[in-house]
Amino acid sequence: MPASPVSGEEGEQLVVLFVRDAPDVEPLRRHMAESGLPNLWKPWRDCYVEVESLPILGSGKLDLKGIKEIAAAAMGG
Repeated sequence: MPASPVSGEEGEQLVVLFVRDAPDVEPLRRHMAESGLPNLWKPWRDCYVEVESLPILGSGKLDLKGIKEIAAAAMGG
């Protein structure tokens, strides 16, 4: 699951993108909440975005620019 920082009203937020074939989002949220990571590294509760597929470059790698664009659009930016 890729994550991307997005600037918003509350400052920078981490947005997690997941595809429909991924497990239910609630276990993901619980896992992140209990992970021991600093809060700055954890996505906000409303920052989990379901997508049909992740953007992929011709080389087969994740398109990081495309991920940032999807994350920004999901957060209203």
